[in-house]
Amino acid sequence: MEEAYSFKKTSWLVNPWFDSILLTGFPVVLIFMYLSNYIYLHFPKAFLSLYSYWSFKSLLPHFFITLSVVYLDSQVWKGKAIQFLWIPFFIVVATTIFWVSGFAKLIITITLYIVIWHILAQNCVILKVHKLRNKDCQRLDSIIDNTALIIGPTYFFLKFLASERLKYEFASVSRVTINPYILNYLCILTWLSIAAFILRQTYLFIRWKRINIFKISMCFMAIATFYYSLLLSKNIGIFSIGVFRGVHFIQYVAGAWFYHRKKFERGIIKEAKVLSYLSQPGRGGLYILFIILLNLATILIVIGISSLSSNPQSTSFLLYIIRSDLHVFFDAFIWKIPSVHNIVNA
Repeated sequence: MEEAYSFKKTSWLVNPWFDSILLTGFPVVLIFMYLSNYIYLHFPKAFLSLYSYWSFKSLLPHFFITLSVVYLDSQVWKGKAIQFLWIPFFIVVATTIFWVSGFAKLIITITLYIVIWHILAQNCVILKVHKLRNKDCQRLDSIIDNTALIIGPTYFFLKFLASERLKYEFASVSRVTINPYILNYLCILTWLSIAAFILRQTYLFIRWKRINIFKISMCFMAIATFYYSLLLSKNIGIFSIGVFRGVHFIQYVAGAWFYHRKKFERGIIKEAKVLSYLSQPGRGGLYILFIILLNLATILIVIGISSLSSNPQSTSFLLYIIRSDLHVFFDAFIWKIPSVHNIVNA
């Protein structure tokens, strides 16, 4: 029998404000996207400056946390040289070779699709961990929740990709021809998944007085942000600012900070002195400052390397692609749901 629980009994990872605003982005990201779209329509030059800064010089770049997790905690990579040293080295070399050989467009296209998958996967992982904390483990709910998180955003993205002209750093993405029937089927699946999710939440509330605000907020934001940016405003720049570098960045930084705070709550350990020190209670500001300083140092290195090449803009973009690919690769190994659940929900 299902165990009933009310909103007041919901077990939050940190608290309702932290979980809802930082891990789902509600409603801050929607407001930010609306304001960004307003600037785009009325002050296009100002939007371009905002986009350029937010895209390449953001002070909360989540892939730096990934590198910190891997290389500042020897428990993660020690004894796994192939997985965390040689394969990343191969990715760097192979990407560079293909890039200089004239396959930049192919690499950018592949990276875009990987990034979309990565965003959706991260939403599913965060929701899964939160549900495990609340013992919300029914298979039916998992199917309905993950379907709502994945199908709708995927449909919105593919429909936009098939009908609109990409701009900004996505301008070099290869256009794909998508069969209209496939889009129609995805549209039907999208509405069915949304209807199933709403009906299931309604049933749980009526039958068991059970409501999961976090789950509803997460699914709503995943659908609303993709729809607003890609189909309503039809602006890949708004999508990039709001979804990829907005809610995705913020939830990653917030989630990683909380994960490390729980993992090292017993004190500083010698296998990860820097990371465990920064993760002690009362040092959240130092944790963020460390990431900011690491980001600034990397920006200077990228500028320096790019200035030595014959095409600084292309080199800078190549380094950006490499960092993104490495981030997605590492994430596939370091954020295992069982281990994250055991630490976060201990």
